Amino acid sequence: MPTCNIVIPSSDDYRDLWRPCLFYLHKYWPDCPFPIVVGANSADYPAPEGAQVAVTTTGIEWGEHVRRLLAQNDSEIVLLFMPDYFLTAPVDTSRVLRCLDQMATPDAGCLRLVPIRQLRRQVPNVDGTELVELGLDVPFSTSLAATFWSSEELTSVLDDHDSPWNFEGFGALRRREGVRYYTTSKPVLRYPNSGALVKGMWTRRTSRLMVKDGLGDSLSSRATQSRSRTIKFKIKATIFATAYLLFPRGAIAIGRRMS
Repeated sequence: MPTCNIVIPSSDDYRDLWRPCLFYLHKYWPDCPFPIVVGANSADYPAPEGAQVAVTTTGIEWGEHVRRLLAQNDSEIVLLFMPDYFLTAPVDTSRVLRCLDQMATPDAGCLRLVPIRQLRRQVPNVDGTELVELGLDVPFSTSLAATFWSSEELTSVLDDHDSPWNFEGFGALRRREGVRYYTTSKPVLRYPNSGALVKGMWTRRTSRLMVKDGLGDSLSSRATQSRSRTIKFKIKATIFATAYLLFPRGAIAIGRRMS
C-alpha cells in the first residue's frame, strides 16, 4: 500500500477553520491512519492538536502555496482535503484503504472520494470496485473535492498562478495522456457540498452545527450568511448545476460571473 498524508491546503487567512475542521475529522474518523498536515504562510502558529503545520511563505498565490506544500511532503499519495470540509458522518476506514490500494497502480493520477453529481447514476466501470474512470474529456476532473492524488501528478497539473477556481476549471486541460483519474460512485467521505464557507462567510447550516457542538466561539472571526444571501446562493448553485449539465465547459464562465 502506498504511503499517504492528509494535506489540508489552508493558509493564515483561514486559520480559524483549523479547529472545527480537525474537530469533525477526529469525531467522525477517530481511526484515521494518515498523518495530517495543515498548510500555513508563516511560522507564527502552534500546531493544532492531532496535526502538524507546514509553512510556505506570504505573498504567493494559492497554486504556488500548494506546490510548496507538496514539495515538503514525503508521501507518495496525498489526500487533499480543503479546510472548510467539515465531516458529517462516520468514515469507514476499510473503504478508504481499498481506494488507496487503487492508487498503488503505476498509472493512477487521482481518485476522488466524493462522486461527481452528474455521474452518480453511472455504473462503476473498474472491475471489482465501485470506481468510475474519468476520461481526458471530463471537465472539472481536477477537482478540489476530497481526493487521493499522486503527489507527482498533482504537482504536474497545478500552476503557480492558480486560484482554487482556476485549478478546478482549467487543471483538467493539463492532464497527461496515460494517467488515469477515477471517482467513487458512492460517497466515501461526507461533508456539505458547498463546504463550511460561501464567499468567506459561514453558512447558516455550519453556524448552527458549530454552536451545537460547542464550537460557537470559533464563529466570531467571520460573518455568517444572512437568510437572503443563503437563498440567493442556492438559486445560483441551481443555475450552475443546470449549466454544467447542458454545456460543462461554458459553466466555468457562468460560475465566474455569479461568484
